[in-house]
Amino acid sequence: MVPTTKLILITSVSYLFIGSLVLKAEVINNNQAPKLGDADYPRPSPSARHDQKVKAISEQNYEVALIGDSITHTLGELGGKYDPMKKVWSKHFDPINAINLGHNGYRTEQILWNLQNGELNFKKSPKVAMLLIGTNNSDDRRFKSVHTAEQIFSGTKAIVQTIQNVIQKLRSWYLEFFLEVETIRKASAHQHSIRRPSVLRPVVVQGHLPVN
Repeated sequence: MVPTTKLILITSVSYLFIGSLVLKAEVINNNQAPKLGDADYPRPSPSARHDQKVKAISEQNYEVALIGDSITHTLGELGGKYDPMKKVWSKHFDPINAINLGHNGYRTEQILWNLQNGELNFKKSPKVAMLLIGTNNSDDRRFKSVHTAEQIFSGTKAIVQTIQNVIQKLRSWYLEFFLEVETIRKASAHQHSIRRPSVLRPVVVQGHLPVN
């Protein structure tokens, strides 16, 4: 029997519109077909790292899958100034047989492509999947184009649904993740225009178990 898998969803968008945001996001998603450039449309992102991870997944069994951007990637695999993080990985994640599926600089649409192209093809379903994604979608300091809070919501939801479709026996847990202090201090007007993401929690993980 395949063990029940838990999905720990950590959104790196620090705030999201409160009030009509959920309804607005659903209306936008229903009325417009996703296209290349949208947060919920997979952007082809082939890379040597992606190929390496697909190969590892096909050859080994993992208990935990960490999925995300550079914040995940730095846990033992990005190198350079992040070399000290290797000790963190060795101490906390090696013992639980985890695989690092973080990709530096990636946004929701790129992670979506990764997952749809082999990074979920586990020999045996992991017991836990952790998702941390979204901060690069709203970062207009490093990217020429950014997504709105509603669009990031749609992209994150598309990733969750992709994971749920592949790993059928899934209990979804949602946790909040806040940007580091320096990022908030330097945040643009766009980033200041969004609010806490808790309003989206029951929608992203509808029908599953929330974390208190």
